[in-house]
Amino acid sequence: SDPTLAGLFGTIELILNESDGENGAAPGAAARDLFAEIGATIDADIVGKPKPMSWRRLFSAEETADQSEFHTILLNPVLAYESLAPGEQAIDLVRDIVRNLDIAGKFDVRVRLTGSVALDYDELGSLRTNMGFAGILSFVLVGLLLVWGMRSGMLVGATLITLFVGLILTAGWAAISVGELNLISVAFAVLFIGLGVDFGVHYALRYREAVRAGATRRDGLAIAAADVGGALTLSAATAAIGFLSFVPTSYRGLAELGIIAGGGMFIALVLNLTLLPALLAIWPDIPQLRD
Repeated sequence: SDPTLAGLFGTIELILNESDGENGAAPGAAARDLFAEIGATIDADIVGKPKPMSWRRLFSAEETADQSEFHTILLNPVLAYESLAPGEQAIDLVRDIVRNLDIAGKFDVRVRLTGSVALDYDELGSLRTNMGFAGILSFVLVGLLLVWGMRSGMLVGATLITLFVGLILTAGWAAISVGELNLISVAFAVLFIGLGVDFGVHYALRYREAVRAGATRRDGLAIAAADVGGALTLSAATAAIGFLSFVPTSYRGLAELGIIAGGGMFIALVLNLTLLPALLAIWPDIPQLRD
């Protein structure tokens, strides 16, 4: 960022300050090779035989057969935060320029992009590719956790069915509210699975506790709703407020995620106070519930 003599000396000073005495090394040891290379370059220039210093060899500490020359062009792109991928326009523009000028064909030059904007763009592409797998994996892992924690096929089955129906309805809410999913809002599935299952766990375990205490299944459903209904409603409201706080941001992907996930919390609440009790009421009696 500062290709001047002052910038060079500033870099040398940084190297010395950060490395002197490290691992018992003598002061200045880290910069010894650097000083030698700079001195050789200056001496060569003085006698009229310029010899560019190889930073690449200096950093790798070994000779390399690849004598390719590298140039770095620093760009400060204007990011379009209203877009799903803020850096996409800038990246596409650079690639169009390279392609239209035929830089590779005319000059045998390769152009590569790096930096936070390019890396973030690639991460969004990776997210889009892997989100389906992540959703399935999270659902399976949640199911295994429920089996281990509840030890009741009836409770696990009813909770997972409620969770699956909630996931479908939340996807429908996404279609109604924002129209389509984007690279960010598609993460709602994993969020809903991780948070939505909590409602079912609290209700189902309170129901099991009531039944084990001697209540009938019908009374157990009413007791569970009365005891945890208020707490679940408060939890859903606070979680929804947290997600809906994303809405005012100018980043469209994050704003849409807030709308979808915020609505999903209320969908999870309603289903766990209606569908889940209904499934438990009609489910065949399973002995494990009374163990």
